[in-house]
Amino acid sequence: MNELKAISIADHACLLGEGPVWDARKNTIYWIDILNGEIHEYKPDGKTHRTIRVGQMIGSFAICIDGNLIAALQHGFAFIDEQKGEVKMIADPEEHLPGNRFNEGKCDPAGRFWAGTMAFSEETGAETCMFSKMI
Repeated sequence: MNELKAISIADHACLLGEGPVWDARKNTIYWIDILNGEIHEYKPDGKTHRTIRVGQMIGSFAICIDGNLIAALQHGFAFIDEQKGEVKMIADPEEHLPGNRFNEGKCDPAGRFWAGTMAFSEETGAETCMFSKMI
């Protein structure tokens, strides 16, 4: 029986790392560091690790058809240029709730990016669910 062995792919420690997403077209794995507001990209072929800083906490992201990213950030939805790292805010549907931040999110089969929010205090009942259609 073959024994599986975990290996480290990057010399980096996240404060709160989550949400790995594999992009088969680019042969790349992405993950986020929620508290540092970072998206990490690792390409196994070249063994390269790159960090995209989004300037605020990030709860989740998805890969768009054009290869760029859509994300649920602390202050709403944003498109992120994967190459340049530029963040273009789309909307902040909970601007009136400064004690909340976006958290988990995924795409549905229709291409809509759904994300929920949570209170910084983790107070029960403050959560909501929003979506942004991917373009």
